Amino acid sequence: MCLLAQGARWRANVRSMASAPQASEPVDLDAVAERWARHGFLPPELADRQGRVELYSLYESHGVEAATYADVPFDDILSTINLAVLVPARTIESTEAMRRSGLDPETFARITKALGIADQSKLSDLDLEAIEIFKTGVELMFSEEELIAFTRIMSASMDRIAEAATALFRIDVASSMDERGASELEYAVKNLQSAEMLETIFIPIRSVFSHRLEAAVSRSDVARGRAMAGPQSSVALSVGFVDLVGFTSMSGEIELDELARFVLEFEASAQDIVGDRGGRVVKLIGDEVMFVNTDVDAAIETAAALIEGIGSSSKAPRGGVATGDVVARGGDYYGRIVNLAARLVDQAVSGEVLVDEATVDGCERSVFEPAGRRQLKGFTDPVRLFSIEVAGGGGDDFEPKSADR
Repeated sequence: MCLLAQGARWRANVRSMASAPQASEPVDLDAVAERWARHGFLPPELADRQGRVELYSLYESHGVEAATYADVPFDDILSTINLAVLVPARTIESTEAMRRSGLDPETFARITKALGIADQSKLSDLDLEAIEIFKTGVELMFSEEELIAFTRIMSASMDRIAEAATALFRIDVASSMDERGASELEYAVKNLQSAEMLETIFIPIRSVFSHRLEAAVSRSDVARGRAMAGPQSSVALSVGFVDLVGFTSMSGEIELDELARFVLEFEASAQDIVGDRGGRVVKLIGDEVMFVNTDVDAAIETAAALIEGIGSSSKAPRGGVATGDVVARGGDYYGRIVNLAARLVDQAVSGEVLVDEATVDGCERSVFEPAGRRQLKGFTDPVRLFSIEVAGGGGDDFEPKSADR
């Protein structure tokens, strides 16, 4: 699929556009129509021919030439151009890109794959800048293996951000335009405005990253200081899981828009509750939250607050917390303690948090009841457990907010 060769210049022009541009001289729409019809982009069966010509005129005012898209099927022309607004023009052949990078073919392929560049046939100037930064990192500080692992994690995170950005546009912009029957021209203008906003996306990303980096460094220093002797990847943490019993059956009984609102509220509530107590949400796995905290009491209070905050008559949360040394790699955690915490949440009943002995020993503010020794999957010997019941675990204080805006 051919992309816009003049993409960088077009995106720069977009900054001055708040609505369809007003030309200083009258536009010859007949000439515009002739240029696009020459390549099959104004078929006789087209219903709103005038509207499409005005749309092509808008594109031309931002540097688009019909000839650039001569090989694009008519049904794909609008989506192709609109996508070209959002992504850098990829005009550098892979062989030329590899030559300019100074890398051997194998290393070049590893790096581009780690960066999430699925199609390596053509790259952009921005891609080459990223590869150059990678090379510098290896030369000055990091091993290639570890930096590639980090790059894969960054790529996966950007993948989620890109999916979220796409959903944001469709839910908050495209859906309302669909409802009122917006024209193709209006869609194109909104797409151009989105491209303008994307030019500034790295400002909030840098801001958020600086705060997250500060928290991560502080958490790592504390966790590493408490760890037993071991590699630098070994840290001491309290690992918690909270899941919702009954979520699967509930999700099959409610409408999709209601489920979407619930998931949004569930994620927001989890992030706030964990973050307010100095912890970190490691991941959300369907109906389950995994979090960590360097403070044992805060970890217990987090699990209890999650149960109180997300519990309802149809969603019965339960939790598990285990404390000890874990391996920290790639933003995730591994080892016996993580496995133990995951097993504890499976053993807990609704409104209960089960914990191991190390968690009880580290707590100063919580009171637990003995829960006996239990044989857990993956553990050779029975594990001594303790329990704390959470008031409100079966309440109705967490329901999806109204969709009204």
